[in-house]
Amino acid sequence: MAVRLKASVIALLVALLSSVSASPGKQYTLNVPRVLLPLVPSSGTRSNFTLKSQQGCFTWMSTKPDVVSVEPLFEQTEKKNSVPCSREVVLTPQSSQQSKLSSIIIAEEQATGQTLRCDVFVDTISRIEITTRTRELLLEEEPERFEIQAFDDEGNTFSTIRGHSFEWTLLPDEEATHQQLEPEAILNFVPFEDSSYETDPIIGALEGRGLQGDTILVAGVNTGTAKVQARLMDRVWKKVRPDVVKLLVVENIMLQPSMDVYLLPLSFVDYRVERRKQGRTEVVTMPSEQYSLELTNTIVGRLDPQRSRVTGLVVGYTEAVLQDKNMLHTPSATKPTAGVHVVPPHHLGFTIAPGNTWVLEVGRDYAVTVHVFDKLNHRILVTENVLLETVLPSEYLHSYSSSVNGSYHHVRALKPGAAFIPASLSKIKHPDTGEPHPLPTTVSKQQPLAIYDPVKVEPKRLVMLWDPASELSYQHTLQATGGSGNYQWSCDPEGIVG
Repeated sequence: MAVRLKASVIALLVALLSSVSASPGKQYTLNVPRVLLPLVPSSGTRSNFTLKSQQGCFTWMSTKPDVVSVEPLFEQTEKKNSVPCSREVVLTPQSSQQSKLSSIIIAEEQATGQTLRCDVFVDTISRIEITTRTRELLLEEEPERFEIQAFDDEGNTFSTIRGHSFEWTLLPDEEATHQQLEPEAILNFVPFEDSSYETDPIIGALEGRGLQGDTILVAGVNTGTAKVQARLMDRVWKKVRPDVVKLLVVENIMLQPSMDVYLLPLSFVDYRVERRKQGRTEVVTMPSEQYSLELTNTIVGRLDPQRSRVTGLVVGYTEAVLQDKNMLHTPSATKPTAGVHVVPPHHLGFTIAPGNTWVLEVGRDYAVTVHVFDKLNHRILVTENVLLETVLPSEYLHSYSSSVNGSYHHVRALKPGAAFIPASLSKIKHPDTGEPHPLPTTVSKQQPLAIYDPVKVEPKRLVMLWDPASELSYQHTLQATGGSGNYQWSCDPEGIVG
Protein backbone atom coordinates (compact mmCIF):
# COMPACT_ATOMS: atom_id res chain seq x y z
CA MET A 1 0.00 0.00 0.00
CA ALA A 2 2.87 2.43 0.84
CA VAL A 3 4.58 1.70 -2.49
CA ARG A 4 1.36 2.42 -4.41
CA LEU A 5 0.87 5.68 -2.50
CA LYS A 6 4.45 6.84 -3.23
CA ALA A 7 4.04 6.06 -6.95
CA SER A 8 0.71 7.93 -6.97
CA VAL A 9 2.31 11.00 -5.36
CA ILE A 10 5.13 11.02 -7.93
CA ALA A 11 2.66 10.62 -10.80
CA LEU A 12 0.56 13.48 -9.39
CA LEU A 13 3.63 15.74 -9.14
CA VAL A 14 4.58 15.00 -12.74
CA ALA A 15 1.04 15.59 -13.96
CA LEU A 16 0.90 18.92 -12.16
CA LEU A 17 4.08 20.23 -13.84
CA SER A 18 2.18 21.48 -16.87
CA SER A 19 -0.58 23.15 -14.80
CA VAL A 20 1.61 24.98 -12.23
CA SER A 21 2.29 28.51 -13.45
CA ALA A 22 4.85 30.99 -12.26
CA SER A 23 4.03 34.20 -10.52
CA PRO A 24 3.51 37.18 -12.83
CA GLY A 25 6.82 38.67 -11.65
CA LYS A 26 9.42 36.10 -12.76
CA GLN A 27 9.78 33.14 -15.11
CA TYR A 28 12.41 30.56 -14.15
CA THR A 29 14.17 28.14 -16.50
CA LEU A 30 16.77 25.40 -16.26
CA ASN A 31 19.95 25.38 -18.34
CA VAL A 32 18.87 22.20 -20.22
CA PRO A 33 15.53 20.40 -20.60
CA ARG A 34 17.07 16.91 -21.03
CA VAL A 35 20.23 15.16 -19.86
CA LEU A 36 21.79 11.92 -21.14
CA LEU A 37 24.30 10.20 -18.82
CA PRO A 38 26.28 6.95 -19.24
CA LEU A 39 25.47 4.00 -17.02
CA VAL A 40 27.73 3.08 -14.11
CA PRO A 41 30.31 0.45 -15.15
CA SER A 42 31.82 -2.17 -12.86
CA SER A 43 34.61 0.25 -11.94
CA GLY A 44 32.01 2.51 -10.32
CA THR A 45 32.91 5.55 -12.44
CA ARG A 46 30.11 8.11 -12.54
CA SER A 47 29.81 11.15 -14.82
CA ASN A 48 28.15 13.98 -12.89
CA PHE A 49 26.17 16.77 -14.54
CA THR A 50 25.25 20.09 -12.95
CA LEU A 51 21.67 21.27 -13.53
CA LYS A 52 21.14 24.94 -12.74
CA SER A 53 18.88 27.99 -12.89
CA GLN A 54 20.07 31.58 -13.12
CA GLN A 55 17.57 32.87 -10.56
CA GLY A 56 15.46 31.72 -7.66
CA CYS A 57 15.95 29.25 -4.80
CA PHE A 58 14.89 25.66 -5.39
CA THR A 59 14.28 22.35 -3.72
CA TRP A 60 15.18 19.36 -5.91
CA MET A 61 13.78 15.85 -6.23
CA SER A 62 14.45 12.84 -8.46
CA THR A 63 11.44 10.68 -9.23
CA LYS A 64 13.78 7.65 -9.47
CA PRO A 65 16.77 8.12 -7.18
CA ASP A 66 17.93 4.57 -7.95
CA VAL A 67 18.46 5.74 -11.54
CA VAL A 68 19.66 9.32 -10.94
CA SER A 69 20.40 10.89 -7.56
CA VAL A 70 20.48 14.61 -6.76
CA GLU A 71 22.81 16.62 -4.54
CA PRO A 72 21.84 20.29 -4.16
CA LEU A 73 24.56 22.93 -4.11
CA PHE A 74 23.87 25.84 -1.75
CA GLU A 75 25.09 29.40 -2.19
CA GLN A 76 27.43 30.86 0.40
CA THR A 77 25.89 33.71 2.42
CA GLU A 78 27.11 35.89 5.30
CA LYS A 79 23.61 36.58 6.63
CA LYS A 80 22.80 34.87 9.91
CA ASN A 81 19.70 32.66 10.19
CA SER A 82 19.17 32.89 6.42
CA VAL A 83 17.37 30.10 4.58
CA PRO A 84 19.78 28.04 2.42
CA CYS A 85 19.37 28.84 -1.28
CA SER A 86 20.12 26.34 -4.04
CA ARG A 87 20.17 27.19 -7.75
CA GLU A 88 22.27 24.20 -8.77
CA VAL A 89 22.08 20.46 -8.30
CA VAL A 90 24.54 17.70 -9.17
CA LEU A 91 22.96 14.79 -11.05
CA THR A 92 24.70 11.42 -10.59
CA PRO A 93 23.77 8.23 -12.47
CA GLN A 94 23.20 5.20 -10.22
CA SER A 95 22.02 2.53 -12.65
CA SER A 96 24.31 -0.22 -13.98
CA GLN A 97 21.67 -1.81 -16.21
CA GLN A 98 22.56 -1.95 -19.89
CA SER A 99 19.20 -0.57 -20.95
CA LYS A 100 17.83 2.94 -21.17
CA LEU A 101 16.28 4.14 -17.91
CA SER A 102 14.93 7.58 -17.05
CA SER A 103 14.10 9.81 -14.14
CA ILE A 104 12.44 13.20 -13.84
CA ILE A 105 14.14 15.92 -11.84
CA ILE A 106 11.60 18.23 -10.21
CA ALA A 107 12.70 21.69 -9.08
CA GLU A 108 10.30 23.80 -6.98
CA GLU A 109 11.04 27.51 -6.45
CA GLN A 110 10.63 28.22 -2.75
CA ALA A 111 9.08 31.70 -2.96
CA THR A 112 6.73 31.37 -5.93
CA GLY A 113 6.02 27.65 -5.97
CA GLN A 114 6.87 27.48 -9.67
CA THR A 115 7.83 23.94 -10.65
CA LEU A 116 10.36 23.04 -13.34
CA ARG A 117 11.28 19.65 -14.75
CA CYS A 118 14.22 18.04 -16.48
CA ASP A 119 14.17 14.57 -18.06
CA VAL A 120 17.32 12.55 -17.34
CA PHE A 121 18.18 9.34 -19.21
CA VAL A 122 20.83 6.78 -18.30
CA ASP A 123 21.96 4.56 -21.14
CA THR A 124 24.90 2.58 -22.53
CA ILE A 125 27.45 4.13 -24.89
CA SER A 126 27.23 2.81 -28.45
CA ARG A 127 29.75 4.99 -30.27
CA ILE A 128 32.53 7.51 -29.55
CA GLU A 129 34.03 10.23 -31.72
CA ILE A 130 37.18 12.34 -31.34
CA THR A 131 36.48 16.05 -31.86
CA THR A 132 38.91 18.92 -32.36
CA ARG A 133 39.05 22.38 -33.93
CA THR A 134 41.69 21.33 -36.44
CA ARG A 135 43.50 18.27 -37.74
CA GLU A 136 46.52 20.28 -38.80
CA LEU A 137 48.97 21.04 -35.99
CA LEU A 138 51.72 23.64 -36.09
CA LEU A 139 55.17 22.38 -35.20
CA GLU A 140 56.50 23.45 -31.78
CA GLU A 141 53.43 25.57 -31.02
CA GLU A 142 50.88 25.21 -28.22
CA PRO A 143 49.33 21.70 -28.11
CA GLU A 144 45.85 21.22 -29.51
CA ARG A 145 42.96 20.05 -27.34
CA PHE A 146 41.15 16.84 -28.35
CA GLU A 147 37.89 15.71 -26.77
CA ILE A 148 35.64 12.68 -27.06
CA GLN A 149 31.91 12.79 -27.62
CA ALA A 150 29.81 9.72 -26.91
CA PHE A 151 26.50 8.66 -28.49
CA ASP A 152 23.73 6.20 -27.69
CA ASP A 153 22.30 3.75 -30.24
CA GLU A 154 19.91 6.45 -31.53
CA GLY A 155 22.71 8.96 -32.18
CA ASN A 156 21.92 11.17 -29.18
CA THR A 157 24.96 12.87 -27.65
CA PHE A 158 25.77 12.18 -24.00
CA SER A 159 25.71 15.36 -21.89
CA THR A 160 29.04 14.37 -20.28
CA ILE A 161 31.40 11.41 -20.05
CA ARG A 162 33.87 13.21 -17.79
CA GLY A 163 35.51 10.84 -15.31
CA HIS A 164 35.60 7.76 -17.56
CA SER A 165 39.11 6.64 -18.47
CA PHE A 166 40.29 6.20 -22.06
CA GLU A 167 43.32 4.73 -23.73
CA TRP A 168 44.90 7.15 -26.20
CA THR A 169 47.52 5.73 -28.56
CA LEU A 170 49.55 6.91 -31.55
CA LEU A 171 49.40 4.93 -34.81
CA PRO A 172 51.31 5.24 -38.09
CA ASP A 173 49.61 6.59 -41.21
CA GLU A 174 49.44 3.62 -43.59
CA GLU A 175 49.04 5.93 -46.60
CA ALA A 176 52.37 7.68 -45.88
CA THR A 177 54.41 4.74 -47.19
CA HIS A 178 57.56 6.82 -47.78
CA GLN A 179 57.53 8.40 -44.32
CA GLN A 180 60.41 7.09 -42.22
CA LEU A 181 59.48 8.69 -38.88
CA GLU A 182 57.62 6.72 -36.20
CA PRO A 183 54.33 8.24 -34.97
CA GLU A 184 55.95 9.01 -31.59
CA ALA A 185 58.50 11.15 -33.46
CA ILE A 186 55.69 13.18 -35.06
CA LEU A 187 53.13 13.56 -32.26
CA ASN A 188 53.31 13.74 -28.50
CA PHE A 189 50.72 13.63 -25.70
CA VAL A 190 51.17 16.57 -23.31
CA PRO A 191 49.89 16.41 -19.69
CA PHE A 192 47.68 19.32 -18.74
CA GLU A 193 49.97 20.26 -15.86
CA ASP A 194 52.81 20.78 -18.35
CA SER A 195 50.78 23.16 -20.54
CA SER A 196 49.24 26.61 -20.32
CA TYR A 197 45.72 25.12 -20.41
CA GLU A 198 43.56 25.26 -17.33
CA THR A 199 43.43 21.78 -15.83
CA ASP A 200 40.02 20.25 -15.17
CA PRO A 201 40.12 18.74 -11.65
CA ILE A 202 38.73 15.39 -12.83
CA ILE A 203 41.16 15.15 -15.78
CA GLY A 204 43.99 16.23 -13.48
CA ALA A 205 43.09 13.50 -10.99
CA LEU A 206 43.09 10.85 -13.74
CA GLU A 207 46.46 12.02 -15.08
CA GLY A 208 47.82 12.00 -11.52
CA ARG A 209 47.00 8.29 -11.35
CA GLY A 210 48.66 7.63 -14.72
CA LEU A 211 45.35 7.42 -16.59
CA GLN A 212 43.84 9.44 -19.44
CA GLY A 213 40.39 10.98 -19.64
CA ASP A 214 38.02 12.10 -22.36
CA THR A 215 40.14 15.22 -23.04
CA ILE A 216 43.81 15.22 -23.99
CA LEU A 217 46.46 17.55 -25.42
CA VAL A 218 48.44 16.66 -28.56
CA ALA A 219 51.52 18.53 -29.80
CA GLY A 220 53.52 18.29 -33.03
CA VAL A 221 57.15 17.17 -32.66
CA ASN A 222 58.15 16.77 -36.34
CA THR A 223 56.44 17.46 -39.63
CA GLY A 224 54.56 14.48 -41.00
CA THR A 225 51.33 12.54 -40.55
CA ALA A 226 50.22 10.14 -37.83
CA LYS A 227 47.01 8.88 -36.29
CA VAL A 228 45.51 9.25 -32.81
CA GLN A 229 43.26 6.49 -31.48
CA ALA A 230 41.01 6.57 -28.42
CA ARG A 231 39.03 3.75 -26.81
CA LEU A 232 37.07 3.29 -23.59
CA MET A 233 38.98 1.37 -20.92
CA ASP A 234 36.22 -0.30 -18.85
CA ARG A 235 35.25 -3.83 -19.94
CA VAL A 236 31.57 -2.92 -20.10
CA TRP A 237 32.40 -0.84 -23.20
CA LYS A 238 34.36 -3.57 -25.00
CA LYS A 239 31.89 -3.58 -27.91
CA VAL A 240 32.37 0.16 -28.49
CA ARG A 241 34.76 0.57 -31.41
CA PRO A 242 37.73 2.91 -30.89
CA ASP A 243 37.81 6.11 -32.91
CA VAL A 244 40.80 7.19 -34.99
CA VAL A 245 41.72 10.56 -36.53
CA LYS A 246 44.63 11.36 -38.84
CA LEU A 247 46.65 14.44 -37.95
CA LEU A 248 49.01 16.50 -40.04
CA VAL A 249 51.93 18.34 -38.45
CA VAL A 250 53.20 21.29 -40.49
CA GLU A 251 55.72 23.99 -39.82
CA ASN A 252 54.58 27.60 -39.70
CA ILE A 253 56.70 28.54 -42.68
CA MET A 254 56.28 30.84 -45.66
CA LEU A 255 57.94 32.21 -48.77
CA GLN A 256 58.88 35.85 -49.03
CA PRO A 257 57.77 37.60 -51.13
CA SER A 258 54.53 35.70 -50.64
CA MET A 259 52.40 37.70 -53.09
CA ASP A 260 52.44 37.22 -56.86
CA VAL A 261 55.48 38.73 -58.57
CA TYR A 262 55.53 40.19 -62.09
CA LEU A 263 58.83 39.87 -63.96
CA LEU A 264 60.22 40.87 -67.32
CA PRO A 265 61.82 38.12 -69.39
CA LEU A 266 65.38 37.55 -68.05
CA SER A 267 64.69 39.43 -64.79
CA PHE A 268 64.59 37.50 -61.54
CA VAL A 269 63.30 37.33 -57.98
CA ASP A 270 65.15 35.98 -54.93
CA TYR A 271 62.99 34.10 -52.44
CA ARG A 272 63.52 33.87 -48.69
CA VAL A 273 62.12 31.11 -46.47
CA GLU A 274 60.85 32.31 -43.08
CA ARG A 275 59.85 30.20 -40.10
CA ARG A 276 57.64 31.45 -37.26
CA LYS A 277 58.10 29.87 -33.83
CA GLN A 278 56.18 31.05 -30.78
CA GLY A 279 55.71 34.54 -32.20
CA ARG A 280 59.28 34.95 -33.48
CA THR A 281 60.46 34.91 -37.10
CA GLU A 282 63.70 33.30 -38.26
CA VAL A 283 65.18 32.82 -41.72
CA VAL A 284 65.76 29.25 -42.93
CA THR A 285 69.10 28.79 -44.68
CA MET A 286 68.55 27.44 -48.16
CA PRO A 287 69.22 24.96 -49.61
CA SER A 288 68.05 22.93 -46.62
CA GLU A 289 68.10 19.23 -45.73
CA GLN A 290 64.37 19.39 -45.08
CA TYR A 291 63.08 21.98 -47.56
CA SER A 292 63.49 22.46 -51.27
CA LEU A 293 62.08 24.93 -53.79
CA GLU A 294 60.44 23.76 -57.02
CA LEU A 295 58.79 25.38 -60.06
CA THR A 296 55.55 24.13 -61.53
CA ASN A 297 56.45 25.34 -65.04
CA THR A 298 60.14 25.15 -65.97
CA ILE A 299 59.52 26.55 -69.45
CA VAL A 300 58.33 29.91 -68.12
CA GLY A 301 60.95 30.16 -65.36
CA ARG A 302 64.29 28.77 -64.26
CA LEU A 303 65.22 27.98 -60.65
CA ASP A 304 68.65 28.41 -59.10
CA PRO A 305 68.33 26.31 -55.91
CA GLN A 306 71.57 27.63 -54.42
CA ARG A 307 70.22 31.18 -54.31
CA SER A 308 66.46 30.38 -54.32
CA ARG A 309 66.31 32.58 -57.42
CA VAL A 310 63.62 32.33 -60.08
CA THR A 311 64.48 33.86 -63.47
CA GLY A 312 61.79 34.57 -66.05
CA LEU A 313 62.42 32.97 -69.44
CA VAL A 314 59.33 33.41 -71.60
CA VAL A 315 55.97 35.09 -71.13
CA GLY A 316 53.69 32.91 -69.00
CA TYR A 317 52.94 31.82 -65.43
CA THR A 318 54.66 29.51 -62.97
CA GLU A 319 54.61 28.90 -59.23
CA ALA A 320 57.41 28.55 -56.73
CA VAL A 321 56.49 25.72 -54.33
CA LEU A 322 58.27 25.00 -51.05
CA GLN A 323 58.45 21.24 -50.54
CA ASP A 324 58.87 19.57 -47.14
CA LYS A 325 60.82 16.33 -47.67
CA ASN A 326 58.98 14.75 -44.72
CA MET A 327 55.67 15.24 -46.52
CA LEU A 328 56.40 14.64 -50.19
CA HIS A 329 53.74 11.94 -50.43
CA THR A 330 51.07 13.72 -48.39
CA PRO A 331 48.60 15.27 -50.87
CA SER A 332 46.59 17.00 -48.13
CA ALA A 333 49.62 18.95 -46.87
CA THR A 334 49.40 22.69 -47.46
CA LYS A 335 52.54 23.89 -49.21
CA PRO A 336 53.73 27.52 -49.27
CA THR A 337 53.54 28.86 -52.83
CA ALA A 338 54.26 32.12 -54.63
CA GLY A 339 53.08 33.01 -58.13
CA VAL A 340 55.49 34.28 -60.80
CA HIS A 341 54.10 36.08 -63.88
CA VAL A 342 56.52 36.73 -66.73
CA VAL A 343 55.12 39.63 -68.78
CA PRO A 344 56.28 42.15 -71.39
CA PRO A 345 56.44 45.85 -70.39
CA HIS A 346 53.50 48.01 -71.45
CA HIS A 347 54.01 51.47 -69.94
CA LEU A 348 56.02 53.46 -67.40
CA GLY A 349 54.94 55.47 -64.39
CA PHE A 350 56.55 57.98 -62.03
CA THR A 351 56.17 58.68 -58.30
CA ILE A 352 57.79 61.34 -56.15
CA ALA A 353 58.14 61.73 -52.40
CA PRO A 354 57.43 63.56 -50.23
CA GLY A 355 54.13 65.06 -51.32
CA ASN A 356 53.36 62.86 -54.32
CA THR A 357 52.92 66.00 -56.44
CA TRP A 358 55.05 67.27 -59.31
CA VAL A 359 55.01 70.85 -58.05
CA LEU A 360 58.41 71.11 -56.35
CA GLU A 361 60.01 73.67 -54.06
CA VAL A 362 63.48 75.09 -54.56
CA GLY A 363 65.98 73.75 -52.01
CA ARG A 364 64.02 70.64 -51.03
CA ASP A 365 65.14 67.02 -51.54
CA TYR A 366 62.97 64.47 -53.32
CA ALA A 367 62.98 60.77 -54.20
CA VAL A 368 61.95 60.09 -57.81
CA THR A 369 61.00 56.51 -58.73
CA VAL A 370 60.28 55.10 -62.18
CA HIS A 371 57.90 52.12 -62.31
CA VAL A 372 57.23 49.58 -65.05
CA PHE A 373 53.71 48.15 -65.62
CA ASP A 374 52.16 45.44 -67.78
CA LYS A 375 49.04 45.99 -69.87
CA LEU A 376 46.77 45.16 -66.90
CA ASN A 377 48.57 47.78 -64.81
CA HIS A 378 50.36 45.24 -62.59
CA ARG A 379 53.58 46.71 -61.25
CA ILE A 380 56.58 44.79 -62.56
CA LEU A 381 59.51 44.08 -60.26
CA VAL A 382 62.43 46.20 -61.51
CA THR A 383 65.50 44.09 -60.75
CA GLU A 384 69.11 45.21 -60.83
CA ASN A 385 69.68 43.92 -64.39
CA VAL A 386 66.85 46.03 -65.86
CA LEU A 387 68.28 48.91 -67.93
CA LEU A 388 66.01 51.93 -67.42
CA GLU A 389 67.34 55.04 -69.11
CA THR A 390 66.27 58.05 -67.05
CA VAL A 391 67.50 61.58 -67.88
CA LEU A 392 67.38 64.15 -65.09
CA PRO A 393 67.35 67.86 -66.18
CA SER A 394 70.62 68.91 -64.52
CA GLU A 395 69.71 72.61 -64.85
CA TYR A 396 66.77 72.13 -62.49
CA LEU A 397 67.59 69.00 -60.50
CA HIS A 398 70.79 68.01 -58.71
CA SER A 399 71.27 64.24 -58.48
CA TYR A 400 72.78 62.95 -55.26
CA SER A 401 72.51 59.25 -56.13
CA SER A 402 70.77 56.85 -58.50
CA SER A 403 70.16 53.11 -58.48
CA VAL A 404 72.09 50.90 -60.90
CA ASN A 405 68.95 50.07 -62.89
CA GLY A 406 67.93 53.73 -63.22
CA SER A 407 64.63 53.34 -61.37
CA TYR A 408 65.41 55.40 -58.23
CA HIS A 409 66.93 58.90 -57.93
CA HIS A 410 67.65 61.13 -54.93
CA VAL A 411 67.49 64.75 -56.17
CA ARG A 412 67.27 68.38 -55.01
CA ALA A 413 65.28 71.13 -56.77
CA LEU A 414 67.71 73.87 -57.84
CA LYS A 415 65.77 76.79 -59.37
CA PRO A 416 62.28 77.80 -60.49
CA GLY A 417 61.10 76.64 -63.86
CA ALA A 418 59.38 73.85 -65.82
CA ALA A 419 61.08 70.70 -67.04
CA PHE A 420 60.57 67.07 -68.07
CA ILE A 421 62.05 63.79 -66.87
CA PRO A 422 62.18 61.35 -69.80
CA ALA A 423 62.58 57.61 -69.17
CA SER A 424 62.66 54.62 -71.51
CA LEU A 425 63.10 50.87 -71.27
CA SER A 426 64.29 48.79 -74.21
CA LYS A 427 66.99 46.45 -72.86
CA ILE A 428 67.84 44.15 -69.99
CA LYS A 429 71.14 42.59 -68.98
CA HIS A 430 71.31 38.85 -69.50
CA PRO A 431 71.59 37.34 -65.98
CA ASP A 432 74.28 34.85 -67.11
CA THR A 433 76.48 36.86 -69.49
CA GLY A 434 75.76 40.43 -68.38
CA GLU A 435 75.31 41.43 -72.03
CA PRO A 436 72.45 43.82 -72.94
CA HIS A 437 69.48 41.94 -74.34
CA PRO A 438 66.66 43.71 -76.24
CA LEU A 439 63.13 43.45 -74.83
CA PRO A 440 60.20 42.53 -77.10
CA THR A 441 58.85 46.09 -76.87
CA THR A 442 60.23 49.50 -75.95
CA VAL A 443 58.30 51.70 -73.53
CA SER A 444 58.93 55.33 -72.69
CA LYS A 445 57.36 58.29 -70.92
CA GLN A 446 58.07 61.93 -70.02
CA GLN A 447 57.10 63.27 -66.61
CA PRO A 448 56.48 67.06 -66.48
CA LEU A 449 57.33 68.99 -63.33
CA ALA A 450 57.19 72.59 -62.10
CA ILE A 451 59.58 74.14 -59.59
CA TYR A 452 58.81 77.26 -57.52
CA ASP A 453 60.54 79.29 -54.86
CA PRO A 454 59.28 78.58 -51.32
CA VAL A 455 56.24 80.64 -50.33
CA LYS A 456 57.18 83.37 -47.84
CA VAL A 457 55.04 85.95 -46.04
CA GLU A 458 56.47 89.23 -44.74
CA PRO A 459 56.51 90.15 -41.97
CA LYS A 460 56.83 86.74 -40.36
CA ARG A 461 55.39 88.07 -37.08
CA LEU A 462 52.94 90.94 -36.60
CA VAL A 463 51.93 92.38 -33.19
CA MET A 464 48.84 94.67 -33.16
CA LEU A 465 47.46 96.67 -30.22
CA TRP A 466 43.98 95.90 -28.96
CA ASP A 467 42.09 98.39 -26.76
CA PRO A 468 38.77 96.93 -25.58
CA ALA A 469 37.55 100.42 -24.55
CA SER A 470 37.97 102.17 -27.91
CA GLU A 471 37.76 99.05 -30.11
CA LEU A 472 40.05 100.68 -32.66
CA SER A 473 40.83 98.68 -35.76
CA TYR A 474 44.18 98.46 -37.47
CA GLN A 475 45.23 97.41 -40.92
CA HIS A 476 48.54 96.08 -42.15
CA THR A 477 49.47 94.67 -45.53
CA LEU A 478 51.12 91.24 -45.67
CA GLN A 479 53.37 90.56 -48.65
CA ALA A 480 53.59 87.00 -50.09
CA THR A 481 56.34 85.86 -52.46
CA GLY A 482 57.32 82.57 -54.08
CA GLY A 483 55.15 79.76 -55.36
CA SER A 484 53.01 80.26 -58.46
CA GLY A 485 51.80 83.75 -57.41
CA ASN A 486 48.20 82.64 -56.93
CA TYR A 487 47.47 82.64 -53.19
CA GLN A 488 44.53 81.75 -51.04
CA TRP A 489 44.53 83.43 -47.63
CA SER A 490 43.04 82.06 -44.43
CA CYS A 491 43.23 82.80 -40.72
CA ASP A 492 43.54 80.29 -37.91
CA PRO A 493 41.75 80.68 -35.61
CA GLU A 494 39.01 82.53 -37.46
CA GLY A 495 37.51 85.75 -36.10
CA ILE A 496 40.72 87.25 -34.65
CA VAL A 497 41.69 89.19 -37.80
CA GLY A 498 40.12 89.53 -41.18
